Amino acid sequence: MQQHEKLNNVMESGNHFKNGVMKIKRKLVMLLSIMVFIGISSCSDDNDNGSNNPSVIDAKVVDGSEYNDQIVTVKALIVESYERYPGGGYYQTGYEVASCPYKNGGFKLNLSKDVPSQYLESLDETDFGEEEIAPFVSDKNAKIANLSILAYDEADKEIGEFYLNWENEEDAGAIYCYADRDFTVKGTYNYGDYKDIYNVSIRKGWNIIYNKETNESFTSTTSKPNGANFKWYFEEN
Repeated sequence: MQQHEKLNNVMESGNHFKNGVMKIKRKLVMLLSIMVFIGISSCSDDNDNGSNNPSVIDAKVVDGSEYNDQIVTVKALIVESYERYPGGGYYQTGYEVASCPYKNGGFKLNLSKDVPSQYLESLDETDFGEEEIAPFVSDKNAKIANLSILAYDEADKEIGEFYLNWENEEDAGAIYCYADRDFTVKGTYNYGDYKDIYNVSIRKGWNIIYNKETNESFTSTTSKPNGANFKWYFEEN
């Protein structure tokens, strides 16, 4: 299967605007496709670049001070659906894991909550359930969910989303996710001149998965790549 076809055929349990949490690879692709460079309750000026405890997101946003007057609250959600605001625009709904104020160009989220099972997806509904990848999975009964970090204004209206991306790498980003148990996904699958490489070791609770796309391969790992400098970016709705 060719690269483009594969990356556009890995998503959903249902419409990605309804009834589903985005899959790991499709989530990355969506972030990149909207020009991005990509949870409870206090804020600081320290910067978390994806290398620290995945239960704490202590983020300094690139050019973050520019948004001090726009963003009031940051929420970490397990997204279930997208809804329309009257008069236009959309917002995401789901399970709120955490929230905190936005100030001084950043935010701090403490992901202390477990995620109820009804908000988790079976692995066969994610990229890990694909026919080619499933043999690499150690526990096919595991469930997982991706985290979205959303921005809200003073009226509690969603106005954008934050993404963690590898600086100076066009197609590389990181995703926070929750799992209900430990499992691994390790192996390489070749599609002619293109290949998927998985070196993922998930622990029960919160994790960070690093994804990178090139013309030759898609790589997914839970080990932060050597030399990678991850930064938080804000994208308005």
